[in-house]
Amino acid sequence: MHTPSHSPGSSSAVVESFLREAKRLQRAACSGDLADCLPVLRRLIAQQVFTGVTLPQLRRRQDFVQRKHTLQLLALEAGYISWAECRRALEALSTERAEQYNIALRYAGYPNHWFSSLQEARAFAFQHGGYPLAYGRQGVVIPAGHHSH
Repeated sequence: MHTPSHSPGSSSAVVESFLREAKRLQRAACSGDLADCLPVLRRLIAQQVFTGVTLPQLRRRQDFVQRKHTLQLLALEAGYISWAECRRALEALSTERAEQYNIALRYAGYPNHWFSSLQEARAFAFQHGGYPLAYGRQGVVIPAGHHSH
């Protein structure tokens, strides 16, 4: 029976990847360039990090977006209810799963195909090609040729 190895270095590297991505998202959300800020602001609203606010309202108050909001966004997209829960799970990842998170995070968003489960992602990849990965409780298919595994 194969037991996944656990390497503290790989799990801390994936936490660092999440922190870097949250920083990048925060900068983009606060950018004056609509092409940079609108996709992030839409994601924040779609994941209900901000409730009771419209996209135009959030755009006018985009300086309100803090790192805690983008970390919460990444946690919710990974299938966790909070950044604290997500971080604990990331720190406990096996080396293989940590590498999958790093790949998924690197290629997160468009043009990947996202699914509610890894099983759905695998079925899609079987029919259309690509590399299915688990991302929290969700599944994502990275286009063929975009990963180095």
